[in-house]
Amino acid sequence: MKWGIRQRHAPSVFKQIAAQDQRNGAMLDHLSNSDIASLASVADRGLEACLMKAGSGRPKLPEVPAVEAVVRVGMRMVACKWRRVGHVSKAGLALQTVFTHAAPKVRFSRPGGGVGTCELADLLVVIDDPSAAIPEDRRRAVLVQAKLHAPPGQLRLNPHNERVQFELLSAWPDFTFQAGFYRPHARDLKLGPSDPAWSGEYGGIEQPPPGTWTQYHVRNAAFKTNPPVTGAVTLGGLLSGMLAGRGGYGRAAVPLGRDPWSETADQLLDVTFMRPLRASQPRSRRGRNSCLAFMNFDNEVDGRALFTGDASAVPPSEAFAEEEWPDGAISVVRFTVGE
Repeated sequence: MKWGIRQRHAPSVFKQIAAQDQRNGAMLDHLSNSDIASLASVADRGLEACLMKAGSGRPKLPEVPAVEAVVRVGMRMVACKWRRVGHVSKAGLALQTVFTHAAPKVRFSRPGGGVGTCELADLLVVIDDPSAAIPEDRRRAVLVQAKLHAPPGQLRLNPHNERVQFELLSAWPDFTFQAGFYRPHARDLKLGPSDPAWSGEYGGIEQPPPGTWTQYHVRNAAFKTNPPVTGAVTLGGLLSGMLAGRGGYGRAAVPLGRDPWSETADQLLDVTFMRPLRASQPRSRRGRNSCLAFMNFDNEVDGRALFTGDASAVPPSEAFAEEEWPDGAISVVRFTVGE
């Protein structure tokens, strides 16, 4: 898929908003469209190779093992390839990833009445640049809900158990976390830097081959099993656009900021990286207060990483791929420029 500006508004309105959302003074804000396209292509090749490997020998790659493979292995491949690119090599790039077999649960008032409860998202993707002079330029973040394409090339939602989450991701009503380890106050993500519609997206995974991952945006739309989506780009395209600070690729956030969006991103990171995570016992049910966490702290040019976790345990993603995830910490991919 060719890299390009994600037009999520009418062209004249989008140009104005995108111009306001560009980053200035950060290490990689000078990347050209050609540079970003090259980074996207390099990232997508690594991610596709990862999904192909994960699907090898399987009649069908389930959703959870696909997400696990991308978080634990695919992003390391992206980091290794990006570090060989001139601009990124000069700036420096560190990667931290955590795959947790859990997801934070939230509740909110539904537009048609009643209270809805659902996962916030499967994955938080963050790109930090501590060197940026302006606080809003120091972080890009986006929540991603992964879905397998079914049929191929199409994002389809279950009307029974995925309508509620669609209402959350498409309109961002005020919500409250259910777990006590997140601060239990209502959050209005419409407050904060940049356009709130860029806070979350769907990630559509194509069965390997070809094993592609495409990002879809939904905005204030009525629910349909085949939802109206805009601004489709590959996951590599999303990452490279975020790295360059382009409008429409993730949402600006302020580390240690006080607005609801920045605060939520900080708390999600804090809970994932700081809350004790224990490996589930083989064949245990996922509703227990435990999860399997695989943590990679990858700062080496050759891609070596520190792995922590119970390697003898059967990963729950293999044993219970179709069950609902327990309430808990979110999986995280975090790139840091300048390290």
